[in-house]
Amino acid sequence: MTTPNADRRRGDLVRLGLISLVVIAALAAQRPPAVVPSAAPLEAVSAERASHIVATLAAEPHPTGSAANHAVRDGLLAALSDLDLETEVQRTVAVSERFGGATAALVENVLGRVPGHQGDAAVLLVAHYDSVPTGPGAADNMAAVAAILEALRAITSGPPLANDVIVLFSDAEEIGLLGAEAFAAEHPWIADVGLVINLEARGSSGPSVLVETSGPSHALMRAFADVVPYPNASSLATAVYELLPNDTDFTVFAERGLPGFNFAFIHDAAHYHTPRDALDTLSLRSLQHHAEHVLALTRHFGDADLGAPAETPGEAVFVDVLRRWIVRYPQSFAVPLALATAALWLAVALVARRRGFVRWRDVAFGAGAALLSGVLVVALGIGLVAVLEAAQPAIAERWIAAPYRVETTMAGLALAALACTWFVARAARLVATPLALGLGGALVWTVLAVASAQFLPGASYLPTLPVLGALAAAGAIVMSRARPGAASWHAWVLTAGALPTLLLVPPFISEGFIALGVHLAAPALVLTALAAWLLTPLLDALRGPRPWLLPVLLVGASTGMLVAGAQRAAFSDRQPAPSHAAYATDPGAGVAYFVGPHPGGDEWSRAFMDEAPATLEAARALLPGTPIARAGMAPVLDLPAPVVDVLADTHSGDERRRTLRVGAGRDAIQLSVHVRTIAPLDVVVANRPIRGTLLADGWHTLRLHGPMAEGMTIELITRGDEPLEVVLVAVSFDLLTYSDLGLPPRPAHLMTAPSRLGDAVLVRRTWTLE
Repeated sequence: MTTPNADRRRGDLVRLGLISLVVIAALAAQRPPAVVPSAAPLEAVSAERASHIVATLAAEPHPTGSAANHAVRDGLLAALSDLDLETEVQRTVAVSERFGGATAALVENVLGRVPGHQGDAAVLLVAHYDSVPTGPGAADNMAAVAAILEALRAITSGPPLANDVIVLFSDAEEIGLLGAEAFAAEHPWIADVGLVINLEARGSSGPSVLVETSGPSHALMRAFADVVPYPNASSLATAVYELLPNDTDFTVFAERGLPGFNFAFIHDAAHYHTPRDALDTLSLRSLQHHAEHVLALTRHFGDADLGAPAETPGEAVFVDVLRRWIVRYPQSFAVPLALATAALWLAVALVARRRGFVRWRDVAFGAGAALLSGVLVVALGIGLVAVLEAAQPAIAERWIAAPYRVETTMAGLALAALACTWFVARAARLVATPLALGLGGALVWTVLAVASAQFLPGASYLPTLPVLGALAAAGAIVMSRARPGAASWHAWVLTAGALPTLLLVPPFISEGFIALGVHLAAPALVLTALAAWLLTPLLDALRGPRPWLLPVLLVGASTGMLVAGAQRAAFSDRQPAPSHAAYATDPGAGVAYFVGPHPGGDEWSRAFMDEAPATLEAARALLPGTPIARAGMAPVLDLPAPVVDVLADTHSGDERRRTLRVGAGRDAIQLSVHVRTIAPLDVVVANRPIRGTLLADGWHTLRLHGPMAEGMTIELITRGDEPLEVVLVAVSFDLLTYSDLGLPPRPAHLMTAPSRLGDAVLVRRTWTLE
């Protein structure tokens, strides 16, 4: 025979186990799907098959204009031809003023087309194939290219779709979305596009997340929910993404009003844009997830009427649950649902007050304590990160997108936030009942629900659905007339009411930590604290005879995770630290310097660079507009200097137009053109006007990309006959190939830093155009 206390403890253990399983399932569901082997049927997609594309085409950095980029271009043409697609290369000069600078590039977009049996409209599949100069780009973005090729192989192995499928492997995305701009502005196929699917990456692993939609999202998400086998999507993610300064090729098409989907994976961002962005760090599960999205959506929209009006127009609020289902409703429901939540909170609070379960001042106290816990966890997080940075320099490093294997550190911070919230709640429990504290926390969530519904409706589901569950459970208890916690079934009702919180909040906190990084973790920490506060009545009901056990476990686990995270983040041969070094010279002036943008540097670069003021001043004068924090004298190599040919010099009224052919004079892929003038200056590249970026002291800067040994034609237009001082700086990224510089070998635990000075060789020449 068991006692009531034993039955209660047994029930508590079952409920704790259930809560733990739900949280684990919610977090585990964020993993990408398993890799399908290469022996899979032809109609399926296989990341193992697609990985051979990555191995072949992402073996080395291939930035726009490089010989390696041209080899990738040819490889893509061959891959599309093997699928019997109509192919072509769009070769043109594109200009852009995105990313805070004026840029022009000779782009080479690789295009293919699969004809449909109706051909009224087309689905456009987009992935850029260029990489940054500092990394081979296996994840960013050859994984996307391989996923599209694998999906095309599966599509072409079956019956033809109704609509055409166009594939755009764009060039020059990394320097300003120039390939996508060129296609959208010039190519005749753009007129046929009815839907766009773009793939990207900002890391080397993780789920392929829907980060952005364009067009009527309610209709798009209806199709998405019906056909995508492993959905990972939320309107909160897309809403937050739109607030951040993020641009991908998808931006170009969204700005033109084309509907579509933008997917990216973002875990393991430490490899982003670095030499470690290689096949051995790429998660094939992420590639598999990319390919599954493309195949499912292309098959669906390939047979859909892309020109028909949406059956369900307007925007949607949506979120996936356990990567199995999509909860969605019209965005117009957001405000009424939030107001209904507020009404439910008021009704539950009134009934609880009338029956003597709570006092208004205790509810207000609970709301204040919930807000206080949010403030305290932010302060705690800042302090813990400062300690981690002092103990582990790798966590303080800002020149990589995130510390290595940062998930462990993030878990430690989240557990620390839970422990802090527990201590605040226990102190508050001395003043108010668990129900009053829970209603206070629910009030905070209700205010967030109403505010988000009004100002950021895509985010409104996150506060609304969890607080609705908690209020429904509280309402059932207060309506039963039994004092809260007195009946054994109360804990089960509270557990059921916690399910929306347990299913929706932990995955978003996890992805929020990854997206924002350890140094911007405050929003995720606050959400962790508020979620715990919303569950205060449930946690109090489950505290058992040893209420001290949970905080001890939380503090211990947090400490262990933070220590382990610091150890896992350490730099090593497999996790190299970024190293900054470049060589800048003006052969005509007989000067040369080693330069770097990072104060302090590393043990390798400190052997030939320091922060001596005189050297720094001279190096900065050599490279207008370039951030230089360290410099050192270097030998002057006999390198070919940039060239300028004046092709024409004409006057029209007070306007003077100088037409120049500028080139690097050597095998370089970037040419910076700096023009100093007092008078207003207009620049024209390939018959397109573009504003030069105005720097200090009257310098205007334009960056040209492509095979700069061939050069590019530009026009400089001024008012009057004022002389122009023109500085050209030709840039290649091959520093360590010049043995005459006498540089020591770079240690294995260091790598090229992901910056525009990473292993760069810059050669300057100056002209005065009278």
